[in-house]
This record gives sequence, C-alpha cells and structure tokens, in this order.
Amino acid sequence: MEAKPSTFMEMQNNLMIITILVSLFTFVIFSRLFSSSKPSTTTTITTKKLPPGPSGFHLIANFIWHRKPFFELVYIISTLRHKYGPIMTVNVGSKRTIYIADNTLAHQSLIQHGAIFADRPKNNFIKTIFSKEPAGISLAPYGSTWRMLRRNLSGTTGVLHPSRLKSSYSHIRKRVLDNLIVKLKQESEQGQGTVYVAEHLKHMIFSVMFLVCFGDNLDENLIRELEDAEDRFFMFFPRIVVLSIMGKLGRIVFKNRWNELQDILKSKDDIVLSLIRARKKAKQENQGNNIDSSFLAYIDTLFELQVPNGDLEESDVLSLSDEFVVAGTYTTKTALQWIMANMVKYPKIQAKVC
Repeated sequence: MEAKPSTFMEMQNNLMIITILVSLFTFVIFSRLFSSSKPSTTTTITTKKLPPGPSGFHLIANFIWHRKPFFELVYIISTLRHKYGPIMTVNVGSKRTIYIADNTLAHQSLIQHGAIFADRPKNNFIKTIFSKEPAGISLAPYGSTWRMLRRNLSGTTGVLHPSRLKSSYSHIRKRVLDNLIVKLKQESEQGQGTVYVAEHLKHMIFSVMFLVCFGDNLDENLIRELEDAEDRFFMFFPRIVVLSIMGKLGRIVFKNRWNELQDILKSKDDIVLSLIRARKKAKQENQGNNIDSSFLAYIDTLFELQVPNGDLEESDVLSLSDEFVVAGTYTTKTALQWIMANMVKYPKIQAKVC
C-alpha cells in the first residue's frame, strides 16, 4: 500500500513529460504552418513591396473550409484572388511563394520580362524527398549548365528537333499507334462499345517517350514495368506533401510513410538504372544484333554530354532520363485530352478532321 503514492507520482511525472513533448511538437508545427507573412530577415530588400496575401492561419482555414488536401493549393489560390488580387504572397511553413493568377500578368512576367524571371529558386520540396538534388532541365538554375542541357535536348542535333522527330522516330510512332488501335478495338468489343480513352492515350505517349529515351528495341513488358512504377509514385504523391511542410521532422513523425516513399523511389530508380546500364554496355560492346547504331536515343546523348562541371554522373543521367519520360508524357497527355474534349464539344471541328 505504501507504493501507491510513488506510483502515482511516477504517473504524474510521465504525464507531465508527455504533455511537454506534445506541447513542443505542437509549437514546432504551428510555428512553421502559421508563420507570419512578414519576412524573417530585417533587410529592406526582402520586405519591400511584397504583394498582399493570406496569413498562415487564414490559409490553413481555407483548406479546412473547402475540404481540400495540401497538394491542391492552386484551387485555394484561385478562391483567394478575389480578396487579395491577381498577385499574392503565400507562406507555407518557412517557404514563401508569390502566385500570379492572371493571364495578362503572367504574360508580362514570363514573356515580356522573361530575362528577369529566367532563373528558378531552389526547390525545398525536392530537397526534402531526395537525399541528393536530382539533375534536370526543369530544376537547374539558369546558366551555362541549363543552356547545355536544353541545347542537347532540342537543339539542331537534339532528339526533339523537328527534323529528327520526322526522320528517326517514325517507326516508333507507327509501332505505338498500331498497338493503340489494336487495344482500342479489343476494349470496344469487350466493353460493348465503351472505351476509356485517357488511359490508352497516356500509355501510348509514355511508350513513345520511353523508346526515344532508352532505345527502340525494348519490349512492352519493360515499358509497362516502368509505367507502373511511375504511377505508384504519383498515386503516393499526395501523402508526401506533409513531409515538405514539416521538413526533417516529418521523416520522424511519419516514419512509415517516409520509408514507403524510399521503397517506391528505389524500385523506380532500379528499373531506370538497369535500362541505362544495359544501353551503355551494348554501345560499348557494339553489339550490332542488339542495338541499332544509327538510332540515337536520348540517353546516348547524355553519355557523351560535357557540362561545365564535367561529365554527367550516373545519377544525373537517371534524373534527366526520368524527367524526359515523365514530363513528356504528362504534358502531351494533357494537350491531347484538351484537343479531344474540344472535338467533342465542337462538332464542326470534328467534321473538319474527319
């Protein structure tokens, strides 16, 4: 019976420790989420003429009110433009972003004053996910390296130059288009005339980008394997936004989620690395039966590319090839869906095409 007071005191002490830890954790979270719209530095350069914008609390309240997840920030911005105007400052955690929600202002900024906005800030979200910041045209700061990567992709000798697209990759387009027609007919017969076109279009474009990037002699199973890995990453993407907001603390709080993300990234990278190494080995050994020496794949240009800092590392080739396939797929898919929607909406356009 005498042990009860000490046991009670131990419970009180444990409860106090837990309360303190929870309070500290809550303070860290709220200090990052509800950070003031004022800059943390006192220099006049950062405090001068910033556009208006919502406070951290107001921003989070809008997410809750509209029942939107954090990755749908663009939707929240569109609702706030009526209050703050077409250009506003938004603070999420320690990250400050200025959003332009007006066509005219966007044209003035990106076209008329393109030189001013040519550079891009460091992406803290990317740094949170990857241990090493990946190379990429969309991630590289404006400068000699960016110009070299861009020229290698779309210059006169690049894989996306119109002359090369017409002459060198016509057999790829024919192969993919034939496969698309067969699959559409099969689904139409099985589904009694109902066909879900969007997924077929995505696979068609992904196949083209895949074959142009890694080689035209690869089979359908390899294409599907990488496409499934990319899909797993994008389906998981909404769950990793919180890791960007919380930074390194998020890796501790959401440890299982962080580990799952690393497994997804590793499985995807392993597939890409195996394709890169197989292509490089085949070219070095000059295996005429397995590789067409006259065909120029995108990764072939990366093997020989000299950037200002030297040769590209294998991890850089991985990032650039992954960027090529993914960015090319989803931008083209969006454009095709927009075209198809307008053809359905405006029968006159469809009549002209037919």
